[in-house]
Amino acid sequence: NGILYENTTVVGYDKIYVETEPNLFIRTGTLTINANVFENSLIETITFPDTLIEINANAFKNCSKLLNIELPDSAILKNNVFYDCAKLKTVTWRTVSNETKITELPDLTFFNCTSLTNLTLPNSLITINHASCRQTGITSLIIPNNVETIGILAFGDCYSLTEVVLSDSITLLDNSAFALCTSLSKLTVNNKKLSELITIRNYAFGNCPITSFEPFENLMIINPEVFFNTKFLEHMFNGEDKHTTEMKEKM
Repeated sequence: NGILYENTTVVGYDKIYVETEPNLFIRTGTLTINANVFENSLIETITFPDTLIEINANAFKNCSKLLNIELPDSAILKNNVFYDCAKLKTVTWRTVSNETKITELPDLTFFNCTSLTNLTLPNSLITINHASCRQTGITSLIIPNNVETIGILAFGDCYSLTEVVLSDSITLLDNSAFALCTSLSKLTVNNKKLSELITIRNYAFGNCPITSFEPFENLMIINPEVFFNTKFLEHMFNGEDKHTTEMKEKM
């Protein structure tokens, strides 16, 4: 069907076949997709088997016609897997009966997938790494309950993102995690408040027009640069609580 295998590993594809049949099906029993295998290919859809446990770096990088994907939550991803897939619109994960589970969204996974408007992250996820979803077209986002870390620029420059629901398990929002999400006005937490143990680093919400601040009101000290060029400081300085005083002192 146009895909080349060595035992349980995808190692290549027939480019001439894909020119006339851009919808591919990876056979059941496949465990691994090698690095760079489909990079720059013209595939439009691809079906992944429940047996899949690893997709290596750049496997689908710059697949300019790839439209929608559904991944098994058993598949561990490496860096840049779907980097710069310009027409990719929808990404979902399905739960499969496999002991292996994805826990990390690696660096640059969906970087510059500017048409990606629908992203449903897997429940097994714990870490969202550097720029993994940067410059995507997502409009709303629910962070799964188990996520503890959102890395540098993980969702930076997502200009259409208007609403985020954070996990109350998060312990680190790294530098510029949501920076320059210039439509992001609504921010909530699935358990109302963020953990008091959370670390929020500089510019995490820089240049975001956030108008809801309830999730942060139980945090004693926040570096003002976390909310660079937002209305957060104006909001907090209208109060007389200890949080406000400490923030003034930091400035």
